Amino acid sequence: MIAAAIISAFTSVLTSSFGFAFSFAFSILFENFALAFLLCVAGGWIFGMMTGMVPGIHVNNIAVVLASAAAFLYGFGFSPILLSVIILSCAVSHTFHNIIPAIFLGAPGEETVFAVLPGHKLLIAGDGMPAVRLSALGSIAAVIFSFIMILPTAWFLSHFYPFFESKMGFILLGLTLIVLLSEKKPSKIFFAAIVFLTAGFFGTIAFEMDGNLNPLLSVSSVSVLMPLLSGMFGVPQLILSLFSRSEIYDVHEKSLNFSNKLFLKNVFLGTAAGAFVSWIPGVSSSVAAILAGLFKENGIESEFENKFENEFENEFENKFENNFENNVENNVENNVENNVENNVEKTEKTERIKKIEKAENESEIVLAKEYIVIVSAISTANAVFGLLAFFAIGKSRNGAVISIRDILSGAGFPLSENGFSGEMLELFILFYAVIMLSAFLSYFSTIRLGKIIPRIFKKLNYRAISVFVLALLSILILLICGSYGFVLFFVSILIGFLPVVLRVRKSNLMGVILFPVMLYFLGLR
Repeated sequence: MIAAAIISAFTSVLTSSFGFAFSFAFSILFENFALAFLLCVAGGWIFGMMTGMVPGIHVNNIAVVLASAAAFLYGFGFSPILLSVIILSCAVSHTFHNIIPAIFLGAPGEETVFAVLPGHKLLIAGDGMPAVRLSALGSIAAVIFSFIMILPTAWFLSHFYPFFESKMGFILLGLTLIVLLSEKKPSKIFFAAIVFLTAGFFGTIAFEMDGNLNPLLSVSSVSVLMPLLSGMFGVPQLILSLFSRSEIYDVHEKSLNFSNKLFLKNVFLGTAAGAFVSWIPGVSSSVAAILAGLFKENGIESEFENKFENEFENEFENKFENNFENNVENNVENNVENNVENNVEKTEKTERIKKIEKAENESEIVLAKEYIVIVSAISTANAVFGLLAFFAIGKSRNGAVISIRDILSGAGFPLSENGFSGEMLELFILFYAVIMLSAFLSYFSTIRLGKIIPRIFKKLNYRAISVFVLALLSILILLICGSYGFVLFFVSILIGFLPVVLRVRKSNLMGVILFPVMLYFLGLR
């Protein structure tokens, strides 16, 4: 109560004393919509850098804060459209910059969890900077591909979504089984199911008690998603970083050494997977990565576990064994002593092993680059097509779009589930311009930051940053979601450690949303 009174008093002073001056200045600035539009795109782009590169902070946190403070910000000259522009630009920028901590710190977000293994492989091979550039290229290529796919996707959603919606419960059940079975080993499938169901039952209880949130701040909208997702996906990684030392490698400019054909193939695969899951409720980018892995030879991770043992050993044994052994036998058999012949055979075997290992390493590097491109394309495409799903069928499938929906609906925009209306079509075109501008800025900033961030990370106290972010998240959730939200946040953190303890994928935690949504569509909730 005391904290609420202090916050209320501070807000009152701000709006009465300084608020008038700020409001007057902003109102003059925002009379020029074009300038205000560009500034809001730039602001969202900068927010996206922060959410992408600071583990534990997600675009959903920014979106919820802006949506909650919408009524307050309107007094400073912001409009619902401009606030939506900031959120959307932040969401796109986030999908570019989140590759940096995944590669250099091994600290992924939910979207880049599958980029950690290939990213680390490239980093220790001296290809950290090419990995960042490939990621940026994959993301901006996904935006370009999306421009080609928008019309057919919009037509598909507007005509066939009602049919798929009636079968959505079984679609979600099938996707859940795919996610669980992708763990391969029976023991891991069992543990993955435990994680999924634990998160799922907790999410179901949390959503049923959504109305119990008691924010300390007077906010226009509040949701249990913020404490649930921050607790499960953000905080565990922050806490783990407090007890581990991340080695920061030097980065150097190198050529990409990646074929255009392979690049385009993986961008298309990632964009298609991101587009597919964008309209399905409760399904995330990590699930899209698993689905994309079904179209690759051994799935999304198993290649790195198998280490190409059988394939490459057999190939190079056959290729080099006959050449070396036959030549040695023919040329030295009659001319040297037996001990010399034995030494030559050992030398040949050593050289052959080195060539096999070199070929394995080169193939692993190519494969790692493929997955960097796929994961990046999926993440960005999911953000783009999530917006399309909102305008085409009136469905919000990610946190940023949910906040945009809340802002627009609260302002009286004619939202519809029956496709684009004239006014909404114009708004979609405006928002797609935001996507293009933010993607353009993010492409160059990601590459630039990929060069300088490792040097900055070396100088900073990463543990201190983690403590600061953890404290900031805790304060935000207490203010916006109240004591009940803070309890949800704490329990979510405990559940978020289950994948670490049981050694299964973090993507199984998406059961917190997927499970209650699946129950709803199956008529069980």
